[in-house]
Amino acid sequence: MSDAAASAPKKRRGRPPDPEGQALVRRQLLLSTGRTVGEFGFQGTTVARITAGAKVATGTFYIHFASVDEAFEELVDFVRTEMIAFVGQRVRGASSFLDVEELGFRAFFDYLRDYPWMLTVQSQAAVWVPQAYERYVTNIHHRYTRSLQRSKRRGELEGYSLRDLEVIAMVLLGARKYIAQRFCLSDGDVTPLSDELVGDYMRFVSHGLSQAVAEG
Repeated sequence: MSDAAASAPKKRRGRPPDPEGQALVRRQLLLSTGRTVGEFGFQGTTVARITAGAKVATGTFYIHFASVDEAFEELVDFVRTEMIAFVGQRVRGASSFLDVEELGFRAFFDYLRDYPWMLTVQSQAAVWVPQAYERYVTNIHHRYTRSLQRSKRRGELEGYSLRDLEVIAMVLLGARKYIAQRFCLSDGDVTPLSDELVGDYMRFVSHGLSQAVAEG
């Protein structure tokens, strides 16, 4: 054996890289971060609690994140991206503003039922990772406003200017949050959204916005 061959580092044997497996572990860590923040708040969230919830070793956490702060910031982006995709799938094919609004309203609460810690994550993010929270609010508001603008281009919401639609989007986003907090959240669980509550919300949206169109 040559000196070069003898001195060459030996290749490590083991399992080949598994990108899908690593992505799954990362997702488990993010979801565990969300559950932990929901239960203990950000200040009570530790690597030990996150990894225990994800059922992985402590070292696995540091393969993916440098700190709890980094994991929490990524969680906020993760929730934003996933919720937008979830709601978007539900409203696809809707033919009118009111159809989009009702489907989107129901989809928000279905997502919240799967991730009941989401609103706590939002409120904690505003304090502890404000830049991620700002991205969250800005992106969701921008997408909601664009949806309203599409309805306007179809001949709906004619009584409103583009500026008005930006305000309406924020009002309707806020309504979902506070309806959830008042009527659907209890001790960390989410009560299923009732048809009566949906009906009340949609009457408000339909009568309020449609009336303005009629008078515009």
